[in-house]
Amino acid sequence: MKRILTALAILLALAGTAHIHAAAPEPPVWEYVAQSNDADESGTAAVEMRREAVEVNVRDGVVFITVDKPITVQVYSILGQLVTSRRVEHGTVRLTLGRHGVYILKAGGVTRRISV
Repeated sequence: MKRILTALAILLALAGTAHIHAAAPEPPVWEYVAQSNDADESGTAAVEMRREAVEVNVRDGVVFITVDKPITVQVYSILGQLVTSRRVEHGTVRLTLGRHGVYILKAGGVTRRISV
């Protein structure tokens, strides 16, 4: 019985330290990029609601967001936790998230599910 308790204590101690050494996720990175007039038909979705035009395109794990006027963009985890938020001016921004997964992107009146 004493051996079992000792083995259990060692396993619990090892399990507790495993979380300490795990790499922290990288923070989201927002970058403005040049706006292109070329429309990419694959993977691009344009939504117009209440005079807001928002294009969201995900390529190679990077989210490209194009807006026609200043708007606040919020990205939530699938659990509803705010991951990042930024006021985006007219043009295109590139958003690199720290982890792969499924997110909810809200830009004004537009809500999209994105996978990176």
